[in-house]
Amino acid sequence: MGQIVIDTTAPVDTRLQDAFTDRLFPAGEDTATPAHVKAWLIDQLKVVVHSYETRVANEAASGAITPIDAT
Repeated sequence: MGQIVIDTTAPVDTRLQDAFTDRLFPAGEDTATPAHVKAWLIDQLKVVVHSYETRVANEAASGAITPIDAT
């Protein structure tokens, strides 16, 4: 998976710009651009991969821990 391309139409572009402007700049100090949307999507990809890999690592590490034998 080397490249991800998302094609949209002009009406969808307007909706995306409005939605991402609201999400990224709730005080209205800026308008979201395609570069802003791309950066946000990349951040989300990083979060998903990190979360998954952390969960997998935690499960592997937990499996290596043996219960103590106490009486």
